[in-house]
Formats: sequence, C-alpha cells, structure tokens
Amino acid sequence: MRRVALVVLALSIMLVNGSAHRAHAASVLFGDQAVEIKGDYNAAGTAEAFSATASTSGSVASISVYVDTTSTATSLVVGLYADAVGRPGTLLSSGSLPSPTAGAWNAVPMTAAAVSGGSAYWIALLGTGGTLRFRDRCCGGGSAAEVSAQTTLSSLPASWSSGARSADGPVSAYATSADGPVLAVTPGSLSLLAAPGGAPASGSLTVTNNGSGSLTWNATATPA
Repeated sequence: MRRVALVVLALSIMLVNGSAHRAHAASVLFGDQAVEIKGDYNAAGTAEAFSATASTSGSVASISVYVDTTSTATSLVVGLYADAVGRPGTLLSSGSLPSPTAGAWNAVPMTAAAVSGGSAYWIALLGTGGTLRFRDRCCGGGSAAEVSAQTTLSSLPASWSSGARSADGPVSAYATSADGPVLAVTPGSLSLLAAPGGAPASGSLTVTNNGSGSLTWNATATPA
C-alpha cells in the first residue's frame, strides 16, 4: 500500500506550496475605470448589463462600480455574465454590498470566476431598496447594454432575460483579480487502492496556474 501513501502526501504538499506564492495586489481584468460623462439610473428591481472584453486572463475577485451622487439604493448587487452570442447568458459570479456610498467607487467582493483574455463578458448592476444611479456613456454610440426583462428582482438570475437593448456602454465599473499565481489541482482529491503483491496503483493530477505570473511548486514523497 506504499503507493497510496506517496500520492496522498504529494497532493497535500502541492497545495501548501502553491498557496505560499500568492500575492495580494489588484490587477484590472476588464471594464472602465473612468467616471463616465452621463448619469444613468434604474429603478429598484431592474438590472442592467453592460458588455466588456477581458484584456487579460485571471480570476475575478471584485468588481468596482461608481455609484452616482444622488443614488438612493440601499444595496448594490453586481453580477458577471458569460456572453451568449452578443447578449448576457449564464451568471458566472455575483456579489452584493449593503449601503453603497454615493458619489464614490464601491468595490463589491465576488465569488471567484475565471475569465479569459480576449473574451466578452457582461457586468450587471442591480439596486434594491431605492433607485440605483451610476455613470455610463448614455444615449447611444457606445458599447452594448441591455436591461433585464424582470423588474422586481432582489438578486440576479442564473440566466439573463433580455429586455430593452441600447448602446449606452461602457459603464463605470471594472473587474479586478489578485495578482500572482493561483495553484489549481484537478482532481481535488485522489484515492488509489492496490492489493499487496499486485500491480502498483496509478493515477494522475493536473497542476495549473489560474492566476498570473510564474507558479513555483514541488512535491516530496516520504515512504510510509
């Protein structure tokens, strides 16, 4: 059974070494860091999604949104949608922020979601408890945007339902990730069984870097 002990030990060491090389600086993956020229708004319960193309690959950690000065929303909900032939499709990640600050950038923590450089995504904004006011190009001539068909949302749907479409983007919002390597091991666990005196059990693990920069890792086998 020595083979089993070696494989399990190697997996645990890979995870420890990978986590030690993560950094904590923010890196912008996509979106618009400018406070745009026009004020725009949606009533509570109505979401709006804006198209954006990832400039680099990474894992989304937060999305920052500029909430305009007269916004009355008591909660800001932000979502990241996959592109579905030029429209928002499946929800990849979401997050919420209670009591967003009006007239300021608000960073909304997101559940981790990997994005690929050069691919299109959609940033969706939803206000609850009041009117959400934000900034975008407004009134046509910009990138694609569309409101949700639902008007009584309290959270973002798993699949987007398209309402009115416009060219009001980009919105003043951008996605960031943590700089540095992020180790991923697939599968997350591996169990091997071998009979005494029989052929050694074998299996494989795939180690990838889901962050940026160079990932350094090692595995050490210790006889059981």
